[in-house]
Order: sequence, then C-alpha cells, then structure tokens
Amino acid sequence: MKFLPPPWWGNLLRYSPAMYSGLIAALVAVLLILSAGPGRQFTVLAGPADCATLAPGAGLVDTDGDGLQDWCDEDDDGDGVSDNLDNCVFVANPDQRDSDGDGIGDACDADDDGDGAMDVVDNCPALANPDQRDTDHDGAGDACDADDDGDGVPDGVDNCPYVANTDQADADADGIGDACDTHPLTVTPAQAGPPAEVPQTSGGGGASGGGHGGGGGGATDTDHDGVPDASDNCPTVPNADQLDTDGDGAGDACDADDDGDDDGIPDGEDNCPAVPNADQADLDGDGQGDACDADDDNDGVNDGSDNCPTVPNSDQADFDGDGVGDACDSHDDRVTICHMADGPAVTLQVPLSALDAHIGHGDTLGACPDDQDGDGVPDGEDNCPTVPNPGQQDRDGDGTGDACDADDGSGPGPRAIEGFLTGGGTFAADGERANHGFNLGCNATDPRGELQVNWHGHAFHLEGVASATCTDDEGIGPGAPEAGFDTLTGNGTGRWDETSGYTAEWVLTDAGEPGSDDTASITIRDPSGAVVFALAGPVSGNHQAHGG
Repeated sequence: MKFLPPPWWGNLLRYSPAMYSGLIAALVAVLLILSAGPGRQFTVLAGPADCATLAPGAGLVDTDGDGLQDWCDEDDDGDGVSDNLDNCVFVANPDQRDSDGDGIGDACDADDDGDGAMDVVDNCPALANPDQRDTDHDGAGDACDADDDGDGVPDGVDNCPYVANTDQADADADGIGDACDTHPLTVTPAQAGPPAEVPQTSGGGGASGGGHGGGGGGATDTDHDGVPDASDNCPTVPNADQLDTDGDGAGDACDADDDGDDDGIPDGEDNCPAVPNADQADLDGDGQGDACDADDDNDGVNDGSDNCPTVPNSDQADFDGDGVGDACDSHDDRVTICHMADGPAVTLQVPLSALDAHIGHGDTLGACPDDQDGDGVPDGEDNCPTVPNPGQQDRDGDGTGDACDADDGSGPGPRAIEGFLTGGGTFAADGERANHGFNLGCNATDPRGELQVNWHGHAFHLEGVASATCTDDEGIGPGAPEAGFDTLTGNGTGRWDETSGYTAEWVLTDAGEPGSDDTASITIRDPSGAVVFALAGPVSGNHQAHGG
C-alpha cells in the first residue's frame, strides 16, 4: 500500500508502508491525512491494481522510466536494489558503494570520503584527507598521489618522497636521498615524513602524507618524523634518530655549530662530518674528504683494493707484479731487451724477473739496432725499411724488396695479387701470448682493413691501412697456394686502448690447413715510435687466404 498526495504536492515527499511495520505505518498514514488540511485530499494506493488506475501525467515522476510512477515503484531508480534498502533511492548505484560508511551511497553523497571537503573541491575525493596536503601542487592530494613530490619517481621507491630529486643521489648509500638527508655524507637511520616547510599535525583520522609518515594520539609533529614536537630536539627538521652528538639539546640535523667528530670543523662545513679530518684533504675534489672517501683518487677502484689509492689508474696495471700499480710505482723493475727469438728483432721492456728466461732464448740486453719496421733487419740493410719483410725477397733484383716494390719484375706493369686474408686466434712466444683477429685486403684501398690485438688488458684497434701486400713465399709450402698467396704484409694506424696515433706492422701467413703452421708477427708503436707491443710466433687458431 502507498499513500498518494494530491498532484499539486508533486513528488516532494514519498512514503512506503514497506519501509515501516505495524503501528509506525498506521501513524504515518494518519499524519499524512491530517496534514492535508481543508480541501486537501490524499489517495491511498493499496496495491498494483490501484497503481494501474492512476491517471498518466498526474504530476508524478517515473525516475527510471519503467512506466511505473515512483509512488507505486518499489525500485525508483531501477538499479535492482529495493528502495527500502537502497542508499541512493533516486540515483542508480547497483554496487551501493559508500566510501565513508555514512549510509549515503557515493553516487548521491556530496562528500564521498567524509573528510569535510566536498567532492567538487576535494583533491582526494575517495580517500579521507582533511588537511588536503598536496606537496607538488599537481591537484592530487598526497593521500592519493603515487608521486607526492612530482619528480617522476614513485613514492614506493623514492628515497626522498616529499622532496623532488629526479637523480635519486644518495652519497652515503643509506637509503635517504641527499636532497632530504640531514647528513648526506654520513649513514644515518631512516628519516620519514614530508619536508619541514609543510606543517602538519598527526592523528585526526586523516590519511595525510600518502602513507609515508604520520603519528597518532593527536600530538603535534610539525616535521612529521614520528617524534612529537614536545620531545623533538629538531621540531621543524625531520630527524627520527634524534642524534645530538655534542649533547647541547639541539639535534644534529638542525644544530648549526654541531661538530660530531670533534675535529674543530662545524658539520655544516665539514667534508667528513663523522670522521675527524681537520685538514679537510680531498684529493679527487669530489666534496667528500679523503678520511671518509672510499675512493680517494676517484678512479672507480675502492682504496682497499686499489694498488695506487692516491693516483688514478682504473686499469690497475702492475708490470712487475709487486702489488704497486705502475702509475705510482717508482721501482717497477723494467729492463730493455732486444727480442730476437721466433721472429723479427724488436725492442721490448720486460720484468726483471723474466730477464734470465729471455737471455736463455737468445735475446740480448739493451735496445735493438735501428729497425723501424721491426722485421729484424737493420734499416741500413733493409730493402724495405718501412714495410716488414724479414725474408727480404726481391724478385727483380732492383734493390727494392717485393713488399714495397710497385714493379717487382714478375710481369708487365706492377704486380698486384688480389685477395684478402681472414682469421685469428692466439699467438705466443717465450711465455708471452696475445689474441688477434683480422680481415685484411691485399692492398691499402681494400675496404676491409680490420685488425684487433688484445694483450694484458690492452687492446689495439686498426683505424687505417697505410700499405698492404700479398706474396707467395716458396718457403712456406710447395707450389702456389690455391688463393695465389700465403703471406700478407702491411702497416697502418690505430688506437691503443682509447688513444689514437699508434702504428702497427704485421706479417701474417696461411700455411694451409688445419692452421697449426700459420704464423703472426705484429709490432705496435706509440706516437713517439717506442714499441709498446711486439710478438711473433705460431698461431693457435687459423688464418685463411682468399683469392681475388
């Protein structure tokens, strides 16, 4: 049964006996009738049959447009929830969501989260935040903002969630970014909460701060570090650890004259605030004093492992193996020898401890005679002084070796063997070994021009070919090889490690398969002409000649 007021009353009030029981329903009906006054009339609808007789357009409303006037409809908004149970009777909300639990569904509640801020102005309409804190002023309150400081780093992984620091720099690696760390060069316990310039009181039922900090019990905590102002030795600067090194009642985080390491330098000026260093020495100029700097020379190797802790030497080269890096070793025990075994004579520097072994293999103490191409033939006797040709072949007997003779007499016009040589592997002699790989043509204009040598942590990369010649050495194998040549001789320029201006000379041979008799002779010189690498010996790998 429903009670129907006159049409002039419209749909301002609505009563359903289904919402009441017994006496309450009777009392409501009597009150309605009495309130009509003289000349007023109420129609009592006892059931569906009476609703069916209601004249269309009688000043009534059909909210859900189902053809049944709201006065007769038990589900006015048509959301599947009966009006007597619906927390938004006239607004469809089948999920009945009620974020603040006030009995009014979110669909018709002007303040969904019940924090006192109306939804139209609430910066977190679905999450209570009465303080409306918005650290980065992006319109999303901290309580529901995944990046409170707007630096592009989500709060869950941000080491300064309330202070923008895109680089996430953390000099002391304590998990607190430098931008919000009261002691950026000293490991300190975790600090929490928004920056001091944003006043805040803890408690009060809000969810301020995006869940990053907070307090309880209503005690004021301006810096939001979890310590109430009344007990906080730095009430406006977050310092959950409450460190007070000098015991003056002012926490280290806000004590301008604090000198935690008692070295006479105030912490604000001390480049090692927790380690005494009155001299403030800072060898690498990185702002962190040597006394507390794990890498004084800033070469990427920590002092405890660095064989030259005060001289940059990231390669940690130690020629004589005495534990002191070459960069700072005033006695690296190098000796100069003329290495003549198993290839062209070249001047080398070797450890003193290896001298006896080299002498025993035929090397001599001191530099070799002038031999700029390193092929073992002194320049005064060499028919190609700038192109390695230890065999000194001279087909036409004109005094110019085949390796550098444009017309070696093998036929009309210049003799040029077309083709290229590829391969690589390890080559060794007298206990020294190196790795090499190459793809080289038989003339300097060939587009290949690739050669790399790796030795004791150093690397040479060929950048340009100056000369290249392919020949058939009858001493290497019977008859002409299938490719028409078996030896490639050349020289060029390149870089040693990352420094350009070095030169290299090479003689590479292919003595057939399986490659066990192939040889490599490579010499590398620095820009001044000094030999930095020279090795000639059999190859453990394979060289392959390819005809043009």
